[in-house]
Amino acid sequence: DYQKGIVPLELLSFRLRHEREFSSTGIEDRILKARGVIKVFNAYSSLSQPLVERTRFISEDGHLFRTTKNITIPGAKVEGGTITPSSYDVEVEAQEAGSEYNIGSSTFSIPGFAGTPRYLGFYGKSKNAMSGGFVGEVQVVALGDLDRAKKEVESILSQKAQGELVSKLPSGFEVVGNPVYNIEAVTFSAKAGEAGVSFKADAAMTVKAFIIRSYDFAEFMEQNIIASLPPLMEEVRLMRNVQKKVY
Repeated sequence: DYQKGIVPLELLSFRLRHEREFSSTGIEDRILKARGVIKVFNAYSSLSQPLVERTRFISEDGHLFRTTKNITIPGAKVEGGTITPSSYDVEVEAQEAGSEYNIGSSTFSIPGFAGTPRYLGFYGKSKNAMSGGFVGEVQVVALGDLDRAKKEVESILSQKAQGELVSKLPSGFEVVGNPVYNIEAVTFSAKAGEAGVSFKADAAMTVKAFIIRSYDFAEFMEQNIIASLPPLMEEVRLMRNVQKKVY
């Protein structure tokens, strides 16, 4: 109802995402111990065997590792005098820091059982290499890296949103007022202080805008504003008639 100032509006809304990789600029000294998993076997008896946290395991080449928690190795299966060993996976950590503890798969003994029958009945095996041992400088994600990445992806999203709004605007429509650009969130693949030469920033934005048919807007203008102007505006009315034919 143009005379009452009522015109139909539509809400145009869409969502954009942008992901980009950034370089880390921080440098820190790190002293890290190698870690890995050992499968501990009980080939000794049908009774379970508890092992306290920091129980020692020595590899074939003499590298010492310790368990990171208390564990209990289940009892072996014994039938007709034959023992079928049981097993339990446990995480271990190197006794000292350094890359020399990044050893390959190995067999481990428990020195705490040395001199007892349990020494041969309990042992460990690692399927994969130990990793993470390191002493020296490493590249890390600095807090400033995250701030810089946040500003950059937000800026890129804002630019993309403006272009996307133009491309999504239906033919014969125009935007009313100012669109609303809302950054939903910016997430990172790493935290400040985490080691790594790079990280990723992922941002999302929602865009909302009211739009109106150009014809409806022009008709509203004619009936509510142009029509109330003095006769000197007759030329404007004639121009509007020409425009209406185009629509």
